[in-house]
Amino acid sequence: MKKNKTSLIIRYLDRTLTAQDVREFERLMLSGAIKEEELNDFKNIIKSTQKLEIPAFEPEEKRLSLNHNSVTKNLKKPFSLNIKQILKIAAILIIGITAGVVIMYKGFVKNKEYVEIETKSGDKIHITIPGGNEVWLNSRSTIRYAASFTGSSRVISLTGEAYFRFSNKQNSPLIINCAETQIICSQGSLNVENDTIKKSVEIEVEEGWVAITNPQFGDKQFIVETGFKGTINDMVPLWIEQNSDPNYLAWHTGILKFENTTLKGVAKTLSEVYDIQVNIEGEMKYCFLTKKFTKSSLESVLDELQRTLKVDVQQQNNKITITGNPC
Repeated sequence: MKKNKTSLIIRYLDRTLTAQDVREFERLMLSGAIKEEELNDFKNIIKSTQKLEIPAFEPEEKRLSLNHNSVTKNLKKPFSLNIKQILKIAAILIIGITAGVVIMYKGFVKNKEYVEIETKSGDKIHITIPGGNEVWLNSRSTIRYAASFTGSSRVISLTGEAYFRFSNKQNSPLIINCAETQIICSQGSLNVENDTIKKSVEIEVEEGWVAITNPQFGDKQFIVETGFKGTINDMVPLWIEQNSDPNYLAWHTGILKFENTTLKGVAKTLSEVYDIQVNIEGEMKYCFLTKKFTKSSLESVLDELQRTLKVDVQQQNNKITITGNPC
């Protein structure tokens, strides 16, 4: 059986290859499937991450807030700056600020400064942080990072869910800090969900690869690469599997794909993507749906379900109930 290429490279660098691994590694080198440049990239990342100091955030009293239609607590002397001043201080480009977004400017470790961005329920935001790195922040999520964002301070703290696209023009690793889990990135794109209620971290790599560290791993790092998903929680220190969910990025892309999916499964996906509770009542929850929705609002998805499946849709506050006859 052929070994995973990335796993072979990591084991080669750790000098833990078996005799069978050595033969497979040599075969991949001779065929050109593993290139010298790849080995050097891995070596440089490992050297860099071993030297990194991952700081803990220590908020100070100093705090500046730009808050749209919401209240920020613990401000001793409230004051305001216009949006151009905030963007200049924070070194951040914000695209499409919505009413539920909170931007905070606080003290950072060693008296440096950091930026904190928070989205409320139903709001999403796209930002570009220094180095040409892009972040899409999902509903009810928060990120913060050093305003200077240079050297070993290239740490992003995440609560909630975000999609990252890294270009790494500074040729220095970036770290996504999710409680005790650190996700070390070089280039590529990935989706990360840090659920503080379930105490779970999910990492889905769309392109490239990432290294993961956690106190549960001791001094080891684990690799998650393109097309794979890593899960860390209280029950499982780390579970890596091929990502089979076609809708894990639907909240970001607006594209929903259902292939012989039960309406119960459809409701679960809609709840996660649109941040609203969707329930299917009765036996129709076991009906199947095969359909693709592109850039669709929740209303248009529900209208399509009503038209094709003859269901009844009722909405009350943040809850949607779907009823109808069995298939």
